[in-house]
Amino acid sequence: MKSKYKQISILFLAIFLSLSLGVRAEDDEHEDEEAISVHENEEESTEDIQKKIREFMSNTEEGAQLRQFIEKEMPKGTIPWVTQQVSENPYDAYEILQHLMEVREEYLDLKQWQPDVAKIFLDYSRSEVLSHLLSMKIEEGDDSEGTRKKLRQEIEKAFDLKLSLQKAELNNLEDEVEELRTLLKRREDARDKIIERRFNELTGQDEHLEW
Repeated sequence: MKSKYKQISILFLAIFLSLSLGVRAEDDEHEDEEAISVHENEEESTEDIQKKIREFMSNTEEGAQLRQFIEKEMPKGTIPWVTQQVSENPYDAYEILQHLMEVREEYLDLKQWQPDVAKIFLDYSRSEVLSHLLSMKIEEGDDSEGTRKKLRQEIEKAFDLKLSLQKAELNNLEDEVEELRTLLKRREDARDKIIERRFNELTGQDEHLEW
């Protein structure tokens, strides 16, 4: 099974993790829901939308699995950084959660079929998040040489990991092309036999050979 490597948006991770800090809602009305019901045409307050998202993250198995995945696999410094991002763009947060569910599924798929590539994918995702965290420190005033050096090193690491992912994808494509070449060669060698069998099928000459 082949997988396409999706780039994780740092902003997506930021807003999602901020939502994971929400407390469990007391109202159990939507406890069994598997998705968040948010519609831009409805006149809902920011608090109402945030409550729906937090209920999804706290009261559903899918939301809990997603939250656990992000908290486990992303840099520890991400959660404190995103706390201040809560409630800024609730509709965007809804879309972000949908995106992150796809990211998690992509990683789990890679882990099952291509574990070596899955590790690179996860390392790349962490590196992208950490790069963004370091850039935020610089924007907030920590413009020290040490922080700038760490940021440059992390950017270099992310680039190398992304390049490794692209090479892995290229190798997969080359393997597929080789399989197609082999199949075409076998069909070419069996040309007369395939044509004869098709002729017999269309003229009904093989009906007496059916089981």
